[in-house]
Amino acid sequence: MHRKPCLFVPLLPALMFAQQPPDAPASPVTGLGNLAHAVASLDKTVPFYRDVLGLPVNGARDPLSQKPQPLDADMSRFTATQGASFRAATFRIPGANFGWELTEFTGASPRPERFAIQDPGAATLVLRVRDIEKIMSKLTAGRAEVVTNGGAPVNPTGNPNSKLREVVVRDPDGFFIELQQPDPMPAGADQIQGNIVGGSIQLSIEDTDRSIKFYRDAFGFNARPAGQWSANDTVLKLIGLQAAQWRITHGSIPGQTLDFALIEYKGVPRTKRVMGANDPGSPAFTMVVRDLDSAVAQWKSAGGTVVTTGGSPVKRASGAGNVFVRDVNGFMWELYTRPTPAQAQNVNDTPDAHLAAAKAAAGDNFQNLLNFQCYGPGPAAPFVAGAGRGGQGRGGGAGRGAGGRGPQGPPDPSTWHAEPVKVFDNLYFFGQTEYAVWAIVTSQGIIVLDTIFDYSVEDEVAGGMKKLGLDPAKIKYAIVSHAHPDHDGGARFLQEHYGTRVIMSPADWDVLEKRTNGTKPKRDIEAADGQKLTLGDTTLTMYITPGHTPGTISTVFPVKDNGTTHIAALWGGVGLNADRDSVQTYIGSVQRFSGIVKQAGADIILANHTDWDRSKINLPMLANRAPGAPNPYIVGNAKVLNFLKVAEECATARNMGAN
Repeated sequence: MHRKPCLFVPLLPALMFAQQPPDAPASPVTGLGNLAHAVASLDKTVPFYRDVLGLPVNGARDPLSQKPQPLDADMSRFTATQGASFRAATFRIPGANFGWELTEFTGASPRPERFAIQDPGAATLVLRVRDIEKIMSKLTAGRAEVVTNGGAPVNPTGNPNSKLREVVVRDPDGFFIELQQPDPMPAGADQIQGNIVGGSIQLSIEDTDRSIKFYRDAFGFNARPAGQWSANDTVLKLIGLQAAQWRITHGSIPGQTLDFALIEYKGVPRTKRVMGANDPGSPAFTMVVRDLDSAVAQWKSAGGTVVTTGGSPVKRASGAGNVFVRDVNGFMWELYTRPTPAQAQNVNDTPDAHLAAAKAAAGDNFQNLLNFQCYGPGPAAPFVAGAGRGGQGRGGGAGRGAGGRGPQGPPDPSTWHAEPVKVFDNLYFFGQTEYAVWAIVTSQGIIVLDTIFDYSVEDEVAGGMKKLGLDPAKIKYAIVSHAHPDHDGGARFLQEHYGTRVIMSPADWDVLEKRTNGTKPKRDIEAADGQKLTLGDTTLTMYITPGHTPGTISTVFPVKDNGTTHIAALWGGVGLNADRDSVQTYIGSVQRFSGIVKQAGADIILANHTDWDRSKINLPMLANRAPGAPNPYIVGNAKVLNFLKVAEECATARNMGAN
C-alpha cells in the first residue's frame, strides 16, 4: 500500500528494505489492536477526536452515555490500579490497520506527568488528511494547543505549488497528534469517506541501537536501516523545538503491515517518563500474541519489564488473558491472547460441546453450512465418530478451505449456468449454480461482490445483467472477497472490458501476485479494515476478516425490499484451512464480525457460495414470490448471528479436536 512518508523520513531508497538479522527470534505477535492513551475525562477528549478531528467512533452507541464501571480484581491487577472505575471509547482510523482508544480511570490517583515530544516513551498519532485547513479552523475555534511554532501548518517542500502541509498539536490530555496533508494523496484515498485517509505511529526512543535490539528480541521487529542524524529548520518549527537533531528508524512487526517510526533526539533536554495505565496522556499499544506466557518470557528476556501487579499475566476461565508490559523506553504495551482450544479444555470445554452448540445454531436453516464446516475440509477431519454423515452439502466442496481452485479448464455450461435473479430492489444475483456474484445497483453505477471464474463471468455477469435490463458497462467496482479463482477469476475481464476498479485487501493482493495459475486482475485498490465505499446513494463497509485467506473481506451494506431498508452482511470466506493457527485467526474474525453485524442490526446473511446462505432454496422462491409475500432472505438479526455462530463453533470444535 502506498504510504506518504512523514516529514522526518530521509527519502533514501535503502529505507525501503527491512533488515531482519538471521538470528532474530520468531515473533509471538499474531495481530494488532489499538493505540491508546488514558484521559482525564472522556467528556472532554472524545469531542476533540470525534467532532474536531473527525475520527469515526466505533459502533452506534454514544461512548459518553456509558457510566464508569468498577474494575474487578482481575482488571485492577491487570492495570496495576486500586479502587478505580473505568470506561473507554474506541475510534476507527480510515485507511489505517489499527484503531484508536481513549481510556478513563476514575477513583485512582493519576500522576501529573506531561511528555515533551523528544522524551523517551512519548508517542505521536499521525493522521493523514485531505484538507488540513478544515481541521485547523476547528482547532483554532476550540483553542487547541498547537505545538508547531507559529500555530499553522508548515510546507516542508519549499515549493509554493505543493499542497503538502504538516502540523503537530496536543489533545486535551497533552497527547501528540501530527496532521499530514499529503501531496499526492495515498492510493485508495478516493474510496475513503471523510477527511481522514490514513494513519501511522511514531515513538520517541532513548537510544536507537538499544531500542532496535530490544524490539527485535521482544517481538521480532523488522527494522530498516537507521537514518542519519539530521537537523532542519522546517522540522524544528513543525515539532516546536528551537534546536535539536534526530534520526529515524522505520520498521514493522513480522506478518503485520503497520509502519512504526522510532525517533531518537539529541541536543535537547530529554526526560524518560514512566507513566501508569491510568495517567492522562500515558500511551500504550495492544498486540495479540499466540501464547501469553511465552510472549512475556520473551519480553523479559529481551530486557523489558511487567507492569501488571504481581509480574504475571491475568488469565480468565475462558482462556483469554492480558498483561501490561514496559519496554526499554518506558512505553507500555498490552499483550493479549484469545481463548485457545487447549485452555478451553481446562474449564471442561470440549469439541463435542462446541459441536452441539453449532448444531443448535444451525437448526433447520443452515444444515449445509453445518455439514461442511464441522465435517468437511479442515483440521481434525474427521474428529468425532460419524463425521461426514450428511455429506458436505454440495459437490465440489473438498478443498475449499485449502484453496478453492474450482474446476480445471472450462467445463460444459450445462454444469454451472444459473439464471440471474432480482433479489431486492437494488440487489441482484449473477452467479453460477455453486458460486455467487451479488450486484448492488446504485444511483451512479453498479458494485459487484466477487467475480466468479474467468470462463463464466462473461455469460453469468455481463450476459445476466443484459437479460435483466442492466448495463455491465456501469460496473464501477468489484470487491473481491478473497484470492481464490472462483472469486477473483472474472475480475480481469471486468477491468479490461468495462474499466471496473477491483478492490482486495493488501494481504490477498500479495497472495494473488504469488499465484502462478489462473487469470489474475491487475493490482488495483487496496481495502483497509472498516473502509467505506460510497457510490451514488449507497455506502458499503468492508472489514478485513482473515482466516479463510490472509485478508478475506466481509461486507455490510443496505438493501431495499419494496422500498424498506434492510441491512445485509456477507461473510467473505467460509471454509477452514488445515493449520490450526489460521483456524484460530478465523475464529477471532468471526467473533469480531458477529459483534459488527449485531451492532449494525443486519437482518440478511449472504455468502459467496449458494449452499451456505440457502440461495439454492431462496432464489427459486423469489421467482414465484407473490406481491406482499415476505422475502426469504430477510431472516432477522438472530438468524444472521446463528449463521456466524455455526462457523465459529465448528471452527472451535475442529481446532480443539486437532489439539
